[in-house]
Amino acid sequence: MAKSRQMGMFSLERDIENPRESEIFASYPRILADSVMLEFIVDYLRLIISGHMNTFEIEALMDEEIETHESEAEVPANSLALVGDSLPAFGIVAAVMGVVHALGSADRPAAELGALIAHAMVGTFLGILLAYGFISPISECFTSEKRRNQQNDAVRQSHSAF
Repeated sequence: MAKSRQMGMFSLERDIENPRESEIFASYPRILADSVMLEFIVDYLRLIISGHMNTFEIEALMDEEIETHESEAEVPANSLALVGDSLPAFGIVAAVMGVVHALGSADRPAAELGALIAHAMVGTFLGILLAYGFISPISECFTSEKRRNQQNDAVRQSHSAF
């Protein structure tokens, strides 16, 4: 931003057109590594330089893009969380079906009946293990995307202040 104050907004054009070779962006390797963030910054700097929109319009446009990105980013995490929430119920259904099968074999010896009931309980165990041991933690990993969107909000605020 110091460069734009010293040399004018149009001095940033070369940096915006090729940000990966820009000295300004080279100072921020985390932004260069994040292609979504880099594109977001460059696009809005182009709008600011063009001068065709006032700051309120640009800020509203940024807010809309961030909200859209956030809602799109939440879909996979919410879907996985829903699957994780339903897996224990599937485990219970598997257990009930196993118990029904075991009861259909009630005339067999106690050892066989015990094994059938044990197999029925495996369904419940698997449902709980998959839900709380795998699916729910994976869905939590997706929520880290939301933290990234908070960075977009910080960029928007800095552009608005500019």
